[in-house]
Amino acid sequence: MKKAFSLIICFSFATMVMSAGEPENIRIYVFGAAGISFPNEIVIAAIPSVYEINAKLKPAFHWAGGLGFSVSKNLRIEAETALAASSIDDSRRSAEQIIGSTFLRADGRVRSFRVLLTAWYDVPFGEAWTLSLGGGFGLDHVRLSHIVQWTEAVVPNPVPMESEVADDSGWTPGYHLGAALSCRLSPRLFLELGGRYLGAADAKFTNMYGAEFSTAWSALETRFVLRFGF
Repeated sequence: MKKAFSLIICFSFATMVMSAGEPENIRIYVFGAAGISFPNEIVIAAIPSVYEINAKLKPAFHWAGGLGFSVSKNLRIEAETALAASSIDDSRRSAEQIIGSTFLRADGRVRSFRVLLTAWYDVPFGEAWTLSLGGGFGLDHVRLSHIVQWTEAVVPNPVPMESEVADDSGWTPGYHLGAALSCRLSPRLFLELGGRYLGAADAKFTNMYGAEFSTAWSALETRFVLRFGF
């Protein structure tokens, strides 16, 4: 039964691709995207030059949308806004014990709002398929939302205590590189599967003690994209 169902889906998709029709001369298109973001570890300076917290972030969903313009048969330009949010999965402190306390863990969320400009070079092949390579630059607004650390006093009856470390945001310039494989479902509709790497300059923040620190921000993303042309 499962094999028969899989064959029906594959046959239906193949039939839709074969009947997609001739591509139209599309100049402007809109697109929406969704996928999974895998952010890299960030460093939070609780007390600069004294100790830092290294935070590993959980994979999270990301969403994006924008407008594209076909410059030529092989070249496209896209303007995009994207949003992703992740929570701290695991953490460690550079000094596990400070002034009679032991570090337990850190909690909080890291949000990223991006404004991106991307150039894509398309290489069509087959009846309805296109391989695309692209890259670009943009601005990334990174927010450290209610980052706290849990510590435990080194006494006969230790009690976990929560203290806020950072709750700040900042803009930083960034870049991205990506690749995608797209399929034409109709003369105006395209389905795309791709991935990209996003990197940014160190974002600057102020912690709860009034001290400034900076941390690098980067992520790997997988994404599904639907494009509709006009």
